[in-house]
Amino acid sequence: MTQTKDNTPLSQNLYSDDELIKDFPGFTNQYATVNGVKLHYMEGGSGVPLLCLPGWPQTWYSYHPVATELAKTYRVIIVDLRGMGSSEKPASGYDKKTMATDILELVRQLGLKKVYIMGHDIGGMVAMSFAFNYPAFTQKLIVLDGSHPSEGMMQSTMQKLTSRLPCRS
Repeated sequence: MTQTKDNTPLSQNLYSDDELIKDFPGFTNQYATVNGVKLHYMEGGSGVPLLCLPGWPQTWYSYHPVATELAKTYRVIIVDLRGMGSSEKPASGYDKKTMATDILELVRQLGLKKVYIMGHDIGGMVAMSFAFNYPAFTQKLIVLDGSHPSEGMMQSTMQKLTSRLPCRS
């Protein structure tokens, strides 16, 4: 395998955040320590803040197909959740409420008041937990390809929906 000057495998450098972000004109790599964990995020664009949370086992790069287009209208902040990508990987704290608190603390640290929050897959579960637990910070919630984070809440919602359906004899 080809090596670089610092003896790092060349293939590893091709997939570093610093290399991959070149596919996102106008975006920068950032880090913030929140809720006891160092999170990596990338940011670009201006306007209403839109936090994007990737699914498992993806990273910020999964938003590549849409990030630059979204950045024409929004301040796009794509976060590697704890345990994913270049964010720290602590031994615990992977329940969705703790992960949502990570995002809340990032929102506060960035000085944001209300955000649009979009999550895919596991990121959708974290986004839902954020919206449910911190509604004062949530302007809009967008969930992509995700299931409800609580079996009890899902059943309650399904019962409400099915109770409204007409009975067939």
